[in-house]
Amino acid sequence: MHGQSRREYKARLLDREIAAKLGKKATQWNQLSDEVVTKRGLPACDFDTAAAASTPSPKVLLVLTEKMLSVNPDPTHLWNIRREMLIRPLGNGDKDTDGLGSSFTVESELKLTAHCLKRNPKAYATWFHRKWSLGHFATAYPRINEDTSTPGLHSAAEHFDIVRTLLRSELDLCAQFLQLDERNFHCWNYRRFVVALLGSCGSACDGIKIEVAEHTSNFNGAWSGWANEANVTMGVQVSHNATAHPASLLSRSDRHEIIEAEWKFTQSKLMDNFSNGSATHYRTKLLPLMVDIRAEKEGINKNDATQSYEILLNLAREEWDELILNCIFTEPDDQTVWWYHRFVVSYAKPPDDVSDDLKEEYDLFLHDMAESLRELLAVEKESDGKDCQRHESKGAKCKWAYVGLHLVLTSLSSDEDLIEEAKDCLNELVLIDPSRRERYHQLLSKLRAP
Repeated sequence: MHGQSRREYKARLLDREIAAKLGKKATQWNQLSDEVVTKRGLPACDFDTAAAASTPSPKVLLVLTEKMLSVNPDPTHLWNIRREMLIRPLGNGDKDTDGLGSSFTVESELKLTAHCLKRNPKAYATWFHRKWSLGHFATAYPRINEDTSTPGLHSAAEHFDIVRTLLRSELDLCAQFLQLDERNFHCWNYRRFVVALLGSCGSACDGIKIEVAEHTSNFNGAWSGWANEANVTMGVQVSHNATAHPASLLSRSDRHEIIEAEWKFTQSKLMDNFSNGSATHYRTKLLPLMVDIRAEKEGINKNDATQSYEILLNLAREEWDELILNCIFTEPDDQTVWWYHRFVVSYAKPPDDVSDDLKEEYDLFLHDMAESLRELLAVEKESDGKDCQRHESKGAKCKWAYVGLHLVLTSLSSDEDLIEEAKDCLNELVLIDPSRRERYHQLLSKLRAP
């Protein structure tokens, strides 16, 4: 129904010829669905038994699910059945081409999901299956023969090289996809998953030594292990096995390279279009990691609160000067960057155990920020030809500048003049945005409280 009115959509269904074609497609779909259910075979709990090996080949169901999903990639149960067939042991007479003992090949699954995403780029089940395929392939190496003389089989070191190459090509594909649909949060989420797998694979080296590293090799989309940051909130996306898989450790330089590349990527997407909530969300997750990277490069102990905070404050000022300030003066009515502004102001707030000099630096940072916002409000009032006494729906661009200025002023010390200015911001917002006036009145009551 996208791109057409409800009336037009219903009118199409009333056309007998169109209704007949749709009815025929529905009948064919139902017949295929019945065939899939009938031929599904043994339940999942019996897949690992010896009896499963004597059942008919799962390739029949793989062909059927591929045919159906190519037409409609949304049904989750079809992807579930497909995964069951992919991990089911091969039947008698089936050729094992990759040494995994199943019908799974990562190339086939990536090709299928790519086709399905062209039909529906926001199909949850398709994106999940693509993640599962990469994760399943990455964790296949325990079953790979170390005897490299066997055609088609690889050692663990060779396998990791192949996985890293594949993952980097996936990052390139994500970049291309986001050129076409820059705010598709499914693709952004998939990109974070790919980066997590890349970090979990460890670093390439000659004569690779396999070590079991509890937090660096889960291959489930979590960043908490390989990113060397316990409080990273990019967690598990796909569950494979509860135990960690052996993998080489990720070197510090490779970890820096991965995270800095993502930092630059988010900035490039924001420069293309400031109204990109997915890019700013990703950036909030990367910013703490960038603080750690700078501390490591400067040889600073991350447990030193004063030195670590100094790096954080410098990075926050860079974000304001080089990114946020440019965005808000270009598109002051776009709320996306204002949410990122709120994050930066809050995240840069100094902890209690830093020096008074750094606390004063933070206050000075906020004073500079407030002065820029006052300038923005003056420009907007002048361009509007009025004092912004307009409803938000009529184009009151200064709304978010007032919200941002109120945030900055209330984050500073309780100076009486600043409190009065913060009240003025809220009074202006009541006029500009009356649908949220109760919220502004509530904030005003807090400022008036003793």
